[in-house]
Amino acid sequence: MASPVDFLGRTRLIQSIEQVHESGFSPERLCRVLEAQCRNGGIALPAAALSPRPDRYARRRIHLCDRWAYELIAMTWGPGQSSPLHDHDGQWCVECLWQGSLEITRHDLCERHLDGRIRFVTHAPTLTHAGEGDWLDAETGYHTMRNPSAENAAISLHIYPRAFRQCGWYEPAGEGWVRRHDCNLSLDPWD
Repeated sequence: MASPVDFLGRTRLIQSIEQVHESGFSPERLCRVLEAQCRNGGIALPAAALSPRPDRYARRRIHLCDRWAYELIAMTWGPGQSSPLHDHDGQWCVECLWQGSLEITRHDLCERHLDGRIRFVTHAPTLTHAGEGDWLDAETGYHTMRNPSAENAAISLHIYPRAFRQCGWYEPAGEGWVRRHDCNLSLDPWD
């Protein structure tokens, strides 16, 4: 599928991702390749990637691969913007911070009640910087993300094994419990 946006280094970025798919795929290996592409330079994301939305972080598709079915999305986080505690609806995810800093907090599911309530153990937040990535597996990929800057936007790239349009958001249900709610995700335009 053709990308709705073109930019310096796009072809090299896509080729490096597809090379991982062709030569022994693993999310961890894909993460290392994405980190290297960010650190090596020569890739200039479109200017629109620097434009946060005023109400929430922006999700803009860079590429949807017909052959391997993965989706590459740029997320723009305005100052102080964050995600709620969420999962990836049974998908793994590779993330790499392209610009700025993000605070990422992982959560491990520790208890499930018969009425649907869930309890998590929350880990200490990790501050990531440009060129640093991570990957989450499909079963344990619960986390929150937050731009800690009061002034600057952050940009992260995310790769999912297929188009990512639904996830679970977890909202407080009292006494340390949360409930999962389905959340439909949309893509933002590049303009």
